[in-house]
Amino acid sequence: MQRTLFHKNAYNTTEPVKSFWESSVNYSKDDFKEIENNENCDVAIIGAGFTGLSAALHLSKDYNIDVKVLEAGHIGWGASGRNGGFCCISPTALTDEQLIKKFGINETKIFYESQIEAVQLVNQICKEYNIDCDITGNGFFEIAHKSSEMKEFSEWGSQLSKLFGIKTKLLSKEEFTKIGYESNNQFGALHLDLGFGLNPLKFLLGLARSAKFNGAKIYQKSRVTRWEKANGKNILHTKSASIRADKVIIATNGYTLDDLHPSLSGRFLPAISNIVVTRPMSDTELALHQMKTTTPMSTSHHLFYYYRKLPDNRMLFGARGGMTGSPKEEEKMRVWLSGKFKEMFPLWNNIDITHFWSGFVCLTTSLTPAIGSLNEDKSVFFSFGYHGNGVNTGPWAGKKLADLIGASNSKNLVISKVMSGLPKELPFPFPLLRYSPRGRRLLRQIIIRSAYAYYRFRDLF
Repeated sequence: MQRTLFHKNAYNTTEPVKSFWESSVNYSKDDFKEIENNENCDVAIIGAGFTGLSAALHLSKDYNIDVKVLEAGHIGWGASGRNGGFCCISPTALTDEQLIKKFGINETKIFYESQIEAVQLVNQICKEYNIDCDITGNGFFEIAHKSSEMKEFSEWGSQLSKLFGIKTKLLSKEEFTKIGYESNNQFGALHLDLGFGLNPLKFLLGLARSAKFNGAKIYQKSRVTRWEKANGKNILHTKSASIRADKVIIATNGYTLDDLHPSLSGRFLPAISNIVVTRPMSDTELALHQMKTTTPMSTSHHLFYYYRKLPDNRMLFGARGGMTGSPKEEEKMRVWLSGKFKEMFPLWNNIDITHFWSGFVCLTTSLTPAIGSLNEDKSVFFSFGYHGNGVNTGPWAGKKLADLIGASNSKNLVISKVMSGLPKELPFPFPLLRYSPRGRRLLRQIIIRSAYAYYRFRDLF
């Protein structure tokens, strides 16, 4: 029996996502078939999200490696197809000061260089393969939710520019209102000249088609149910067939099941993120809050809100929250998040919410991503823990895994220590908590509830 941390509905790949992205994309979910026959390959990839499909694309295109991808749901069912579409930095919950203290300035600089590369890579892939994914905006806005945040913004912006080469601009409330929006909850902003918004499902489908065009085979509705080793080979079993591979990439991120591979068990913590999308607004309605920008934004709260105007004048608004992922809780989160949106933008109180959905972001005990291969089995590679910023980091990580497998040029193999290797396991005070699904859920709830309570308290001051 497969152990899950959340309600079974959160893992039900037979149910549609009900996201705005699903409704905006005209494609057949039958474009990719289920695996039916036993097959062999050089590299098998578990998970057809940004990481897995980018790895498949670059393995097949750059290194002519025979690669096959197994996806449990339809292409786009997971986090890569249901996120907010923020191609922005950075995939860590640590501050720059914490990164420098823990890893040193040089490793932190390499980390930020990878983030710049990651955003550029998404743009490059879209241009090279003619992927139209509704790219909008220029950079990213961090919105001050109280005036005292502006001093911290000034210091942070200066550091990003001087140390890491990311251009920034500090904007007062009045300056930001002229180019962004007006609200009683906005007290200025910091603009980072790196990033943009996109339709993540369109980008993901473009990745899938590009990988397929270059020779990768992609199978959907083909969940890995069992993994065994035989004669030095990895054998991945689905309900109807199996793949025998020299190497395996685990690219399932927050949707990784505890039973998939023992080395990853207890090293990540999924958290629920929720999104609402409004109906399209008229220019007159948008003018009520002077909303002009399509650049992605998030607030300076520790438990922040993220939002952006979509190309058809809808507003997308999201936030972390939820403990179980049950249908009952999801309805509560829909009501709560809709209320928070209208609290931040009260003049849009009569604007209908047309879509609500949720999904997992993946956290780690190190509060940084994890990329590499297993020490005990160098044939198994992994990448996970993007902390809600997988749109840019996932494709970069996939390319990096492809380089680790296929490249002989060491230049391609540099990964900052910030992201290199497995994080520590979650602390299990009693053995039963490790092996009991109920115990693991209890521990996760304690950790998440404690974190939510702590950050909500900090947001009061």
